[in-house]
Amino acid sequence: MIEIKNIVVPYDFSKRCRAAAGHAVALAQHFDAAITLLHVIPYSSFEYAAFEGGFYVGSVWPSEQDVMARLKKEINELPAPDELKTGCKIMALKGEPALRIAEFVSRLDAPLVVMPTHGHGAFRRFILGSVTTKTLHDLKCPVFTGAHLEDQPPFAVHKYERIACAVDLTAHSEHTLRFAVDFAKAWNAKLTVVHASTWLIGADADNGMLSDAIRKRLLDTSKGEAVALLRAVGCDADLRVGFGRPEDFVPKTVREVDADMLITGRRTGKDGGGLSSHGHDLIRSAPCPVLSV
Repeated sequence: MIEIKNIVVPYDFSKRCRAAAGHAVALAQHFDAAITLLHVIPYSSFEYAAFEGGFYVGSVWPSEQDVMARLKKEINELPAPDELKTGCKIMALKGEPALRIAEFVSRLDAPLVVMPTHGHGAFRRFILGSVTTKTLHDLKCPVFTGAHLEDQPPFAVHKYERIACAVDLTAHSEHTLRFAVDFAKAWNAKLTVVHASTWLIGADADNGMLSDAIRKRLLDTSKGEAVALLRAVGCDADLRVGFGRPEDFVPKTVREVDADMLITGRRTGKDGGGLSSHGHDLIRSAPCPVLSV
């Protein structure tokens, strides 16, 4: 059973962070969780130029009081019931953003972090993108990132009806799939499991070097491993398996099934989380929000 007690929104006052906060409200209402808007004041002045709306442009260095006042104002403008706004917490810290976010979240019970992939504009994208990437790498808890496509809102506040789960069939896949099964049940949503078989990556498969029989055997092997995973979890979800790079095959399949959320895994270890190159590219290319666990 999914347990989410605390939702943290790393907040930089950008439009996309406002959208993230709005989406966090929907999740908080569904899971009866508390929300915290967290702003980290970095020590490096150039990072302030990256914030949306020019709030930190120039030589004026904001105080914690300035930030808290602004956060309180942002809460009052959230599309949320008054009782949820009243219970919404605000926090201002100083230091390296990703590090302070990780420290703050590590002290919470059953946390979920909600944040966009990046802001608008090339320089803003670099700044927030680097913070998001490091946050995804350092945290062990689920992290909800919004699709960064420029032609659509990063977060759509609605009931989830179709959820896709990408598995790479490594040791972490069972944990990822169990989370996806429970999350889908929490929303009464249809679940589709997706696996991109990487057998042919780097192989010259399109000029007759590999016969159809070999290709079929490789694909059947991947399907068999995926079916075994579903059985181990007790999951009867729709299964889609195909050749290709995950960042190509998975988003294509997500579009085909019209999923409104993708759940994927992050490699974890004693020193924290980890994000492979395929995982990073998958989050960037996904056509819908991604919840990585």
